[in-house]
Amino acid sequence: LLYAPAFLLQYAIMLDIRSLAGVEAYEIFPIWKLIAWAVIASSPVSFITGAVFPLACRWSAESSRHPVAGTFIFESLGSFAGGAGTTLLLYAGMPVEYLSLMLCLVIVVACSLFLRKIPALCLLAAGAGLVISAVLSNIGDNVRIRKWTRLLPAESYRGSFTTPQAEYLYGLYKGQWSIVREGGAGESVPDRESALKIISIHLCQKPDAKKILVIGQGLNICRELLRFPQISEVAWVHYDGDYVRRVNSVLPAEMRISDLRFRPVSGIDAREFLKAGGNAYDIIIVNMPDATSSVVNRYFTVEFYEAAAGALAQDGIVGACFSSGENVIGPELALSGASIKNSLGYVFKNLVIVPGDSSWFIASDSQGITGEPDMLVKRLAGVRGVSKLYQPESLRSLYIPGRAEFALQSFASAPGGASAMINTDSMPLGFLYALLLSSRQSGMDVTGICVKIIGKGMGILLVPLLVFFCLALLSAVAESSGRPANPGAVRIIFCAGFVSIGTVIVLMYLFQTLLGTLYVNAGLVSALFMLGLAAGGTIAVLPWAL
Repeated sequence: LLYAPAFLLQYAIMLDIRSLAGVEAYEIFPIWKLIAWAVIASSPVSFITGAVFPLACRWSAESSRHPVAGTFIFESLGSFAGGAGTTLLLYAGMPVEYLSLMLCLVIVVACSLFLRKIPALCLLAAGAGLVISAVLSNIGDNVRIRKWTRLLPAESYRGSFTTPQAEYLYGLYKGQWSIVREGGAGESVPDRESALKIISIHLCQKPDAKKILVIGQGLNICRELLRFPQISEVAWVHYDGDYVRRVNSVLPAEMRISDLRFRPVSGIDAREFLKAGGNAYDIIIVNMPDATSSVVNRYFTVEFYEAAAGALAQDGIVGACFSSGENVIGPELALSGASIKNSLGYVFKNLVIVPGDSSWFIASDSQGITGEPDMLVKRLAGVRGVSKLYQPESLRSLYIPGRAEFALQSFASAPGGASAMINTDSMPLGFLYALLLSSRQSGMDVTGICVKIIGKGMGILLVPLLVFFCLALLSAVAESSGRPANPGAVRIIFCAGFVSIGTVIVLMYLFQTLLGTLYVNAGLVSALFMLGLAAGGTIAVLPWAL
């Protein structure tokens, strides 16, 4: 029964962890403070679970020949049922707050079966009253409003929607529609200035473009592209396959794109869309956030750029956005920029950089792309209707003499070597470099040691094997000493746990890399893992039971 208050306590800590730790919503969480609060936040339920398992083994010893194995098997089967059931309910659209209340109610009902009639009825009434009061108080919206108010006033909140990748909150503030994902600001509409700057960077390289694909954050870019009469099609695809469809339904009517040339692509992520082929785009604009997750890193790899190259028309161009610096580029930004440059250079013959705090690489097999400002201004000025939207001369502020050379030199001098910086699905260096930057911002500088480890290549795989060898050696020495107990068993169990949890983490990462999401599917992956544990335990016990 302690699971219910433990869960509620853990959820409350996680919800208010920044205010409890004294870290503002716009700040990077200091790493040591984050580790300490992560331990505190995850301890209540874990502590109860750790205490219940040995108690359950003692309890089942009264009626079972194999109390530990039996407890393990049934606990794994229960975990499978819970993981699969909650995942299916989340897919069905049940809000996570109400699902949590339902799970608490299941615990209350289970505990009431072991009580006498009157205490059981009182416990059931208390549990039902808690659920009813939570539903009547609209606890789901209250929680989401609390998340929203970390960035914007409560009165601007309008609603939320959930996809298999994330929960999105949206609202209207001072005439601007905004969306929040994972506690951070997402897209805001309208934002003409930023969108037209991005469009001009691409159109000056390909002024005759007619078909354009926008990948990532693209609401504003698509809206402004459709103002150009020469554009025949603007397709928009997101790294969250359901986002495009859901966001269009919640936009205010006056902000929705109704132009027939607009082609929103939903139900499929960008990589799958590109691999489907059949579209010859003149320009592909990849407007992605930094690769601080394995989901986003999929759009900075060689495999992605190869798929993009296959979707281009002849002499088409690809533009990739990334964080950098105008005048100062630290080692982490240099590593990240070098990784993108080398990965694009692996696929495309020619590259041009547009430097800034948010820099762009323009890549193509065409010889026509250039970084010469005079030629680019002339090209952009030739685009029909551009002067009404954007002044071509403004391009000169993006191509300040020496700045491109400074950025490229910084990337070239980044540690690690050119070949080691190519980002692939199997070697996600873009993800690593983004995490190194976040790590430095949070107060821990581990860039130097990580670069040295990467430089060792496949040799790093010898580390877990060395750990296993040392433990095996200790077990052999202990067993040969003639002690009556089996001192090697604990170490063998440790090695089994070491390998199994490491394997699960690797497989979950590969799941994200290949399919693009683990948000809702995490429960299903865990459920299948627990089903495998139950099956393995049953197979191991069965011969002894017979």
